[in-house]
Amino acid sequence: MGCDIHLRVERRTGDGWRFVPGAVPGCGVDPWPGARNYYAFALLADVRNGDGFVITPQFPERGLPLDIDRTAFCPVGLPVPAMGHECADECEDFADLGDHSFTHATLAELLGAPWDVTVRDTGFIEAAEYARWLTEGGDHPRGWCRGVGGYHVRIVTSEEFAAMCIHDRAAPSLYVRATWEWKPLIACDFRRWLDTLAPLAAESGGNDGVRVLMGFDS
Repeated sequence: MGCDIHLRVERRTGDGWRFVPGAVPGCGVDPWPGARNYYAFALLADVRNGDGFVITPQFPERGLPLDIDRTAFCPVGLPVPAMGHECADECEDFADLGDHSFTHATLAELLGAPWDVTVRDTGFIEAAEYARWLTEGGDHPRGWCRGVGGYHVRIVTSEEFAAMCIHDRAAPSLYVRATWEWKPLIACDFRRWLDTLAPLAAESGGNDGVRVLMGFDS
């Protein structure tokens, strides 16, 4: 099952933290911070970390802040749901923040995170794609998977592939288990979205005056 991130943005005002409608764009908008990116999830909250790669998480297990804008969850004044769904049926404007790994961070903290981190990645690459990658180069293959199986599937190491003849490399259902290093987050949607919050920060006393609430589903 896949995992998705759920986001809410708040700004600091004279009356405390207040929800900012429209700060999180919908699907299809570039950049879209809600894109399913397990590297970003791992960096932000230690979610889906360790599956083929490991990233040091920056803001894990913080939970939601006590001074959260409750009207963003329930305008009628109902309690903020501890696990994300308790008042969903009672409030039309319920803010769905998923059901686990709740956390938050200021814009200053998020911008200061190591988005240029180098990740050592491991995956299974179809032989044709692996051959193309060897020929054309690049810091990572165009496509790969974390696991592969089946009656006719054959998996070889990069060293074994290098020793194979051209005919054997063309065998169906052949995959290469490879490892590579790259920077998957340096220009990801979430990082580019943070830059779009600059005008809001300017109106809120700086980057510490904007914060992002995060939760995940799976």
